[in-house]
Amino acid sequence: LISTSSKILQNRVLKGVWVLPGCASMWETSFLKKNPVPTDSFVEDMDETWAAQIKDYVNFNPEAVARTDNPATLKSYIKQIKRWYSCGVVIRKRFWDVRLGVKATTLWIFGESLLFLGFLTLLGYNLAVGNHASAVLMIGVDLLISLAVACYWGRKFGVKIRQILRGLPAFYLLRLPNALYFWKSMIKPERKW
Repeated sequence: LISTSSKILQNRVLKGVWVLPGCASMWETSFLKKNPVPTDSFVEDMDETWAAQIKDYVNFNPEAVARTDNPATLKSYIKQIKRWYSCGVVIRKRFWDVRLGVKATTLWIFGESLLFLGFLTLLGYNLAVGNHASAVLMIGVDLLISLAVACYWGRKFGVKIRQILRGLPAFYLLRLPNALYFWKSMIKPERKW
């Protein structure tokens, strides 16, 4: 639900979607015949999304329904995010060709990841020096923002508050590995599945 709001912002405001997930995308056959799915990239769905945006050929529909299988274990999730975030190759390959919206989205994602790591550093500092009130306030504000976004989109898509609340611990636990693997992939992306 939180990433849905990001995709809508990327599509409607920035006009630059980071990636259309391969498992939840539809492509016109005529486009794919002219622009075959890249085989030189580990994140072919992102590579194809960026190739399509160079030609102004992408639209994200938040009303579409797609069902996927989530990784069953933490180990399989880590393996998956290593692949998802191995986007450094695509950024280096296509960044100068994509339009301004995709560049803005890319910079936003870099900034968001840096801010999260900065948030964790400040939180750790406050805990280390015994400033527990500031740490609790930081966690509370972050939780309220995440909950508000998830509840807003949950209401729009008919997701019950109970379900959202059950998913928040996993969201929070996975934020750090997501951020770390994102930056690791910028330096050394995965090259095999």
